[in-house]
Amino acid sequence: MNVLGAVNSVTAVIPHMVQRGSGHLVAISSLAAYRGLPKSAAYCAARPESQLCLRALRIDLIKTGVDVTIIHPGFIKTPLTAGRMRMPFLMELDDAVQKMIRAIEKRRKKLFVSLAAGFDCPCLHAASNSSVRLDRVA
Repeated sequence: MNVLGAVNSVTAVIPHMVQRGSGHLVAISSLAAYRGLPKSAAYCAARPESQLCLRALRIDLIKTGVDVTIIHPGFIKTPLTAGRMRMPFLMELDDAVQKMIRAIEKRRKKLFVSLAAGFDCPCLHAASNSSVRLDRVA
């Protein structure tokens, strides 16, 4: 994953949003930002880096009219996930998209998109706001 490419893209539009006094950065991260996945080391390593950058930008953008939303999807049924083995809590695409749209419209700071929301997400919310280690929680 090219973290610098994503960061460069986002930082290129920020001055225009700030000058205008409005804007909304929406980043698609992953639940992998909080928990490693087998055979996905490079993918998982890039997720926290991107997320931390956007969380820092959110602080920098306070009172500018620019909001930041970070969406953390779990496994979603798409052609990309077709044929993969073991994807717990696989979510239908339309259901995931509706949740994402609602979060964007409400300008939520973050959204965990997973059928496991009732199980995993309280742990993920705690971990995203503290130094809780997920390997000890989950």
